Amino acid sequence: MGEKEEHDYYFGNLPKTASEVELRTFLKEYGDITRFEYRLAKCTYCPTKIAYIVFSKALESDAMEELNKKTFQQKRLFVCSTKSEKFFTPLLSVVVRYLNEHISEEDLYKHFSTIGPVECVQKPAHNYAYVSFRDNSSIRRAFEMKQSVKGIEPYIVAVRRKISMFLEPRKPMAYASLKEKCKKLDLVYNPAAENEATMLVTNIPRDTEEDDVLEFLGKFGKIVDWEMQKSSTCVMSNVGYVTYQHPKMARTAYLCCPLNFQGFGMDVYNRLVLYTSKDSDQTVIIRRTSVCEYSGTVGRLIGLFNELLSLADLTNDEIYEQCAEYGRVEYIQRMDAVNYNTIVRLDTEKAAMKVTYIKHIAGEEVVIRFYTAKMYVAPTLASRATNKSVPPKRSRKESMLLHISDIEERRNLTMLPTTDNGSYFNVNPLFYRNEVQVWNYAPRQGLVEFREFFKKYGNVINLREMKENDTSTTGVVYLSFETKLEARRVCKLNHSFMCSRRLLILMADQCIMHDPKLCVKVSNLTEEITDEDVHDRFGMIGDVRYVFRPKTDQAVVCMAKEKWQARALKVMCVGRFYVVVSSLLPAGDQQQPAWSTHSMPQVSGPSDWGTYMGPVPTSANGPMGSMPPMGLGPDSWRSLGPPVPPSVPFEMQAGMIPPGGPSMPMPMPGPMDPGLMGGGSQISPRMRSLMQAVEAQMIKSKNFTTLSMGDQFNLVRDVINQCLSYPTFLSMPGDEKIRYLISGTSDFRQINIFTLFTYPEQLKMLSTIESYYRSTCPPGSLPAPAPSEPSQTPGANSLVVLTQDSKDGPATASATRGSVALANNSNDPKASPNPMELDDDDIPPAPSPPPISFRSRSTSPVPDGAANGTARKRPSNNPSSAMAGKVKLAKKRDNEPWAEKPYVFVGNLPKDISQHFVLALFRKYGNILHISEPQSRVPDSTTYVLKFETMHQANMALELNLTMLQGKLLRVELCKRPHKSRPGRAIMVVCTGIYSEVEIFDTFKSCGKISFIRTIEKPEGEVCLIDFEDKESATAALKITYLHNGNRCKATPHEFASPRKPEYIED
Repeated sequence: MGEKEEHDYYFGNLPKTASEVELRTFLKEYGDITRFEYRLAKCTYCPTKIAYIVFSKALESDAMEELNKKTFQQKRLFVCSTKSEKFFTPLLSVVVRYLNEHISEEDLYKHFSTIGPVECVQKPAHNYAYVSFRDNSSIRRAFEMKQSVKGIEPYIVAVRRKISMFLEPRKPMAYASLKEKCKKLDLVYNPAAENEATMLVTNIPRDTEEDDVLEFLGKFGKIVDWEMQKSSTCVMSNVGYVTYQHPKMARTAYLCCPLNFQGFGMDVYNRLVLYTSKDSDQTVIIRRTSVCEYSGTVGRLIGLFNELLSLADLTNDEIYEQCAEYGRVEYIQRMDAVNYNTIVRLDTEKAAMKVTYIKHIAGEEVVIRFYTAKMYVAPTLASRATNKSVPPKRSRKESMLLHISDIEERRNLTMLPTTDNGSYFNVNPLFYRNEVQVWNYAPRQGLVEFREFFKKYGNVINLREMKENDTSTTGVVYLSFETKLEARRVCKLNHSFMCSRRLLILMADQCIMHDPKLCVKVSNLTEEITDEDVHDRFGMIGDVRYVFRPKTDQAVVCMAKEKWQARALKVMCVGRFYVVVSSLLPAGDQQQPAWSTHSMPQVSGPSDWGTYMGPVPTSANGPMGSMPPMGLGPDSWRSLGPPVPPSVPFEMQAGMIPPGGPSMPMPMPGPMDPGLMGGGSQISPRMRSLMQAVEAQMIKSKNFTTLSMGDQFNLVRDVINQCLSYPTFLSMPGDEKIRYLISGTSDFRQINIFTLFTYPEQLKMLSTIESYYRSTCPPGSLPAPAPSEPSQTPGANSLVVLTQDSKDGPATASATRGSVALANNSNDPKASPNPMELDDDDIPPAPSPPPISFRSRSTSPVPDGAANGTARKRPSNNPSSAMAGKVKLAKKRDNEPWAEKPYVFVGNLPKDISQHFVLALFRKYGNILHISEPQSRVPDSTTYVLKFETMHQANMALELNLTMLQGKLLRVELCKRPHKSRPGRAIMVVCTGIYSEVEIFDTFKSCGKISFIRTIEKPEGEVCLIDFEDKESATAALKITYLHNGNRCKATPHEFASPRKPEYIED
C-alpha cells in the first residue's frame, strides 16, 4: 500500500473526450500503470477532467518535467506527485475572471508567458482560471496588463489564500459523515442536522458576481432557494443562505468545506451544529476582529452603507493565511455579530500555542487567547487604538469599498423598491407556486411566449392573468416557477424588453413602495399612449426608475432624483395627447397620504382583481401613514385636485394681467360680458378684443379649441405680459420668440400648453398677438419689428421644415396639406407628394421642449449636394437580370484579395478620430496586423480598413456595428460582404420634418435588435431601410407613428424583388 501511495500521480487539464485507452497509450513509454482512475468526467461545471494514476515505478524528475511541457489532445498537461501537493499562493498566483468557454488554458499560458515564466495554468470553470508564476515580480506586471485574450479583456484579482492545484483531492470529502466531522472538530452533533437542507455560506467577497457563486454551489445539487446579503461580521464580505432540493446535497457541501472558489475560501455552516462548550488547547479565540475607530474615508463609508459603528474589516482569508503559517487550520467559525469573536481550530496544540503570540493580522492589532466557552460569550469592549496611523491594507480596502459601493448603487437603481404585501392571496398554492407578478407586458402574450422569454433563468410552469375587465389591455400576469430561486432570479430582469415593452417584475407576495418625493401620478392616458411613450417623455427630464401602469388611463412615474420629480410635475402632454400630472401627496400637505384608506379586496380567482399600488414610505419629516391598497375599481384612484398655481415670478407692472385670469369660462367666439367675472377680475375691452382676434385666427386649430377657456386666456395673457415686461421681445424673429418662451429663462408659465401647438400654429398665434398689440399702442412707443420676419405666416395646416439654423437667419419651406417640403425641391411645383398623407388631426405637436437647433444631427452621407442621405441603387424588377447580377457579384468577390480574409471596414467615424484611437477601440478583439485609411465617401467622416489575425477576431469586432461614437452611428462590416436582407424582417421608414438617421435608429431600436440600417435616396425624399434580426421586431416596428423628437413617421414592409428570396445590398 505504501508503495502505491509513493508512486501515485495527479494528472490535470485532461480533455473531457479523452478515453482511458488513449491516455494509457500516451503514457506507455514512462512505465507500467497499475491503477487508473478518471475524476470529474461527468461534472458539467469543470471544463476538464483529472486522473489519478499509479505507476509500478516512480517517475524520474526529468520525465516529470518533460510531461509538464507536453500537450495531450491540444491540452497542456499538469503532472504532480500526490505526496508533494502544490498550491496556488498569494505571492505567486493570480485569478483571471470574466472568461468564456472559447479561451483555453493554452491561450492563457501564451498570454501570460510574455511577462514572466508560468508554472501552471488551471481552469476550474469556464468563467475563471488560476495562473501561477515562478517569481513574484511577474505578479505586479500581471495586474498592469491591458491586452485582451480572444477579444475578451480579463479581470485579474489576487489569490487570497493558499489553494490546492488539485481540482479534486484523492479523498473527495475530508469527512465521511456529519457525525465524524463533529467528533474530530469538537462540534456538538445534532441528529436533526442530517435533514437540514439550508446552509449558511460566508466569506463571499462583495465584488464577486452572484450568478458565479450560484453556479459553483450548484455542482453539489439542485438549488431551490438563495438569498445573499451583507455580512454583519465583515464589511468586505457577503453571506448567503442556500437551500438545496435534498438534505444530502446540503450535507455534501458542508462536508467539503471550506470551498475554494476564485481565489478565496467560502465557509459553510449548518445552523443546527454549534461549537462545543468544552475548553480546548487546539482552539483559539481572536477577540473582537473589528476596528474600533475609523476616520476620513471610512467615515463616509459609514454614511454610505449605514453599517455598524464597529466595522469588521478582517476577512476569513486573512485570518486563515496568518494562522496557517504555524499549522493546518481545520475550522474557522465567524458568526458572532455581537462581540465579533472568531474561533480558529488548528491541527495541533503546539500550533495553537504559537498562534496566541500573533499581535497583528493584515496590519490590524488583534488579541488572541485560548478558547473557553465563557470567554466566547462574555462581552468585550473595544480598546481605543493607540496607533493613529492607518495600515496600508486598510487604505486599499477603503478605496475598494467605495468603488464597490458605487457599483451596488447603480445596480440598485434597476431594482424596484418593494415591501411585503399582506393582502396577497394565492388561490391554489400547490398549482400556483413560487409566483412572480409581471406588469407592462404586451397584449396577447401566453404561456409559450413567457416560457421562451424566461427560459434562461427558469421554467415557467403556470400562468394566470388578471385584468380590470375582459376588454382591458392593461393587467398583471402571475407566473409560476419550479423553485423560488428561479423566481428570485427572474425578478432581476426589471426593465428588460419583451415585444417592445419594458417589463416590471417582482415577487407575487410583494408590492411596490412609491416614494412621494420621487413619484408623480399621470392621469388621462389613453390606449394610444404606450408605457414606453410615458417613459420617453419623462426621460427628457431625467433618469426614470420605473413606470408603473395598473390602469389604462393612469400610471405612476418614479424619477431617480427629487429635482427631476419637481420638473416632472410640469409636464402636460405625452406626444400629442394632453395628460394631468400630479403629486402622490395633496398640495400643501406633506404629512398625509393622497388617498383615503380602504380595504384591500382578496384575490379569489382569475376574475378578481387583487393587485394594488403599494404603500407610501414614511417621510423623514414625520409619519405619513401607509398608502391604501390600490385596486382597479372605480374609486381606486382618488382625484388629487389641480396643482397649486405658481406664484408670479416677476414684479407686476402697470397694465399686466394678474395671474389666474378669469375664474369662469369665457364665451366663445362671441363678445365677452364686460361685467365682473366670478373670481372678481375684470376683463378690459382691449383684452376682450384681443381674445376675439386670437379665437378668430385659431378657430381651425383643434389644439386650440380643445383647450379650456381658462387655459386659452392664461396663454394669451402670459404672452402679453412678456411684451410688457420685456419690450425687446417684440423685435425678435418668430423663431427666437418661440425659443425664448420655452427656454425656461423667461417668466413664461404656460410652456406645457404652448408646446401643444405645432410650429406654424405657434408662429400664427404670436403674430396675431403682436399685430393687435402694436395696433393699440401709440406709434413710435414700441421697438421696430424684426426686419427678417416673413410677411406671410404659414397656414395652420402646413408643415414647415427649417433648412438652416436660426443663428444663420430663418429659412422655412412650407408645403401644402399632405406633403413635406424638402430642402432641395421646395420651389419645385411638380414635387412628388410624400407617401404619408397627413390631415388636420395628424399634424404632430411640437416637442416639449424642442431642440435648440432644428438642424438634423443625422450622420448619413450627403453625396452630390443632396440632403442627408446616401444614394442607393434600387434592385431590378427583372428576376433574370437580378440573378445574373448576384452570380456576377459572387464571382467578383471570389477574385478579390480580401475574400474570406479578416478585413473589417469601419466607416462613418468622426473626422477628428486618429488611428491610435481606432487601434485602441478594436484591439480588444484580437491582434490587428494592418490598418489603412481609404478615402471616405461620406462627408465630414473618416473610414478605416483593419486586418485581423483570424476570421474569428474579425467577426467578433462586428459587435461594434451601429454603436454611437460622438453622435455618429459606426459602420463595422466585413469588406465586400453585402448585407443579406431577408423578407419579413426589413421595413422602410419615411418621416416628416428634417430627416435624421440617428433619431430613426434611437426610436426603432426599442422594437428589437437592428442588424442593418441605411438611407436610400428616392425622388420623393429620403427613406430609411431597417433590417431586424427577427420578424417579431419588424412587426412591432410597423406600429410606430412618431419619432422620439416628435416628428411623424410611417413604417412599411420592404418590398423585395422576389417575395421568398433574400436581397443583397451593397454598401
